[in-house]
Amino acid sequence: MGNPTFGMNTHATEIPAEPRLVLGTAVGRHYARMSGGPGQIPLIFNLQAEESPMPPTPTYPGVYMEEVPGGVRPIEGVPTSITAFIGRAERGPIDMPVRTQSLAEYDQRFGGLWADSMMSFSVRHFFGNGGTDAVIVRIHNGGVAATFTLSGQTGTLILEAANPGSWADNLEIEIDHQTQNPGDDASFNLAIQEVVDGKTITEEVFHDLSTRPDDDRWVKRILEQESDLVRVRGDTDVDALTWTAAQAYCRERKW
Repeated sequence: MGNPTFGMNTHATEIPAEPRLVLGTAVGRHYARMSGGPGQIPLIFNLQAEESPMPPTPTYPGVYMEEVPGGVRPIEGVPTSITAFIGRAERGPIDMPVRTQSLAEYDQRFGGLWADSMMSFSVRHFFGNGGTDAVIVRIHNGGVAATFTLSGQTGTLILEAANPGSWADNLEIEIDHQTQNPGDDASFNLAIQEVVDGKTITEEVFHDLSTRPDDDRWVKRILEQESDLVRVRGDTDVDALTWTAAQAYCRERKW
């Protein structure tokens, strides 16, 4: 018998002189073996099958046939109703995709309808006509976040709006020293309000902040983690904020 050619992976070192092919089933799988004389090495066939049986264990010379699972997998379905919007907005994160699943969520994060934003009207129509899932990417044209200067006894603490836009013109920032450690000049409370037409629409209050980087309530870290309105610009270099009440003002803003 010459060297056979099979359309499958095979491994054999010797074929019996007078092979005999035997077909059958064992332990839920189909197999075929080619018997031969003592001392001969078995030839093993791998065939495609729907299930993954255990491989056969050659115990005597011959041909063994094993069915192995095919590599075909069904194509999984993906959502096809998610719509992406890219454009200007009054406020919100810039240059990053934000998944938004309702008009109320868009209004809260990106400021709602704005005459200078075609995207805001498109998003409103999208949700108004049954849309439920959108990705919003806010872009800007060289916008700079508003900054607020708080002068202390030994330095200056500068806060800036969390993102660019004229919305930050409505922010009012106050501090006081009625903390749990009144003797610590580096400890203070911070209150931030967004006031529109005399009505407070957003307010954040942070107690027992510190200007010291080694403090658990370091103002820069706390605002980065918890505030939606402001961030600390640069490092805090203020050792003492000595006023009992003060209001910050907008130093620069460009849109």
